[in-house]
Amino acid sequence: MSQNSTNSSDKLLLHWSPSAPFVRKVLIAAIERGLRDAIETERTIVAPVRANPALLNGDNPLSKIPALRLRDGTQLYDSRVICEYLETLGDAPPLLPKEPMLRVANLRRQALADGVADLVILWRDEAMRGAAASERRIETMKAKFLAALDQMERDAAEPVGPEDHIDLGDISTGCALSYLDFRVTEIDWRDGRPKLAAWYSAFEARPSAQQTQLSSDKST
Repeated sequence: MSQNSTNSSDKLLLHWSPSAPFVRKVLIAAIERGLRDAIETERTIVAPVRANPALLNGDNPLSKIPALRLRDGTQLYDSRVICEYLETLGDAPPLLPKEPMLRVANLRRQALADGVADLVILWRDEAMRGAAASERRIETMKAKFLAALDQMERDAAEPVGPEDHIDLGDISTGCALSYLDFRVTEIDWRDGRPKLAAWYSAFEARPSAQQTQLSSDKST
């Protein structure tokens, strides 16, 4: 079932879940570039323990989301590739700087944030093992969380207003932190990181962030 009421072949098709941080990243990027109306979303269930046949034999053989089907049937995945593609559409200011070293620095921030979101997924999977969960693995993941968050604090810029331009590093960071809040309540990432906390508060106040809040519909 699609989230949008319009089912038109001239739209891009995005496989979507309300609780997926990388899907949220793509949607925020689309909104910031003025492309949201060009994308139709389709609720797609994925999980580490079972493959989605529709994705396996169609839009992503890895059975992961986000996956984007273009108008000509071309399939794109993952969020980094999809966001690169969105940069080629429309005439909004780019989310990735053109100057090479500024672009590399932005991509580094994206990689760090995406790594944090991946850690959240691993943390949740391990915690769901209950008594069989590995304390050593959890402590190792916690050490990685804290080191990454400390780097985010060092990278944090001044908060921006709701109409100010943001970039892909910002979007990735905001989505990772929202997923941390959503899934890992054991870690108070704001403690000792005032710059990052202030920046994130401003990020979540943006219209694009307000329109894409993470939620659970009781499906994985």
